[in-house]
Amino acid sequence: MIEHVGNEEKQIAFLMELNRVCRKLYFTTPNRCFPFEVYTRTPFIHWLPKKVFDRIMIGLGKEWITGDNLHLISCSKLERIMKKAGITGYVIHRNRFCGFTMDFSVVKA
Repeated sequence: MIEHVGNEEKQIAFLMELNRVCRKLYFTTPNRCFPFEVYTRTPFIHWLPKKVFDRIMIGLGKEWITGDNLHLISCSKLERIMKKAGITGYVIHRNRFCGFTMDFSVVKA
């Protein structure tokens, strides 16, 4: 869900608000480094710059996934935005498919 709230600044603000109102957190997010983009099932093109990815998706008739609707996150970016949001005491679980980390589950108990 964090990949749908907007750019990094909006993701940090969202996490700060979640942390403010919730003692416990749990969410999952697709891994940007996974070879297939999980929503459109397209290989590799999500690694292109966002504007190029958006143009390709529009050309494929998948406008719904463009703009601020999708900002995929790598593990290092996830850790960075959690830190910037002031969230501590969490664990990131790597959910794997065929040996690759497909998505992350974040748990703060």
